[in-house]
Amino acid sequence: GLSVTYSIVKKHGGDIRVYSGKGIGTVFEILLPASVEKAEEPAQSPGYKKHAKARILVMDDDRLILDLCIRMFSRMGYDHEISDNAEETIRLFRESLIAGEPFDCVIMDLTMPGDMGGMEVNSIIKKLAPGVKTIVSSGYSDDPVMSSYGEYGFDGVSAKPYSYEDLESVIQAVLSGKH
Repeated sequence: GLSVTYSIVKKHGGDIRVYSGKGIGTVFEILLPASVEKAEEPAQSPGYKKHAKARILVMDDDRLILDLCIRMFSRMGYDHEISDNAEETIRLFRESLIAGEPFDCVIMDLTMPGDMGGMEVNSIIKKLAPGVKTIVSSGYSDDPVMSSYGEYGFDGVSAKPYSYEDLESVIQAVLSGKH
């Protein structure tokens, strides 16, 4: 989690300071540049129909990534659920089918130490709902699944750390069937 945090902070022109003392704990200070300008709304990618009412489920073992997804999906206007383990992800997916409100897209971390990863969970949920769109995600871009995701049953790929624009673009492309 710290390497992902560091990458995100550096990508935004910030810095991280660490203060630690034996017996007193550790403090992480995150410094980000301030802006007096109003944030612009991201431009809609041409050729993609906005799927603002899409339901998205995210599985990742990193709480920072899940918190980031919550903020981004809220801003994008998606209905979303998060899960930090495979069993809960499968349960949430099944419950959505039973309730008649299935997820349109599931984003899965490829590697979940001590748990089933994206490959195994993808196989299970595709059997439950063959038409569901799935996106594989990882911080390890050299993994063969990331470069040939379609051969492994995924509809899209998104490398971590996520940027708002890249993640929204991948989701829109996958939901539109253009990825």
